Amino acid sequence: MFGGAKKRYTSSVIGLLPGLGVDTMKAGPYKVGEVIDTSWARKQSEYEAALVIAYSYVSGIYKSNIVEAEQLLEKIMFVQNEWVKRGAIKSEVAEALGGFVKKLRGVNV
Repeated sequence: MFGGAKKRYTSSVIGLLPGLGVDTMKAGPYKVGEVIDTSWARKQSEYEAALVIAYSYVSGIYKSNIVEAEQLLEKIMFVQNEWVKRGAIKSEVAEALGGFVKKLRGVNV
């Protein structure tokens, strides 16, 4: 039973990533799997796990391709706000991730 629930969780998280602009292969399947495992252990929702992966991916490309990273950030933040409106994630989670975005951009938090 445990294995089936985790497989569904993993599939759901991976299914959300393309909508955030994240290519699992570019993000690194092993890294994605690690984040999913950690998110599962922390009892984060599938949406929260997908956002953690997306922001992690953006932080990895930010210094090498700031234009692509900024475009991706805008997309992620748009989707994140939609998820807050729908109640898929808590506003506190969105606010915490907003702090990450400011730090990534070098804005004083």
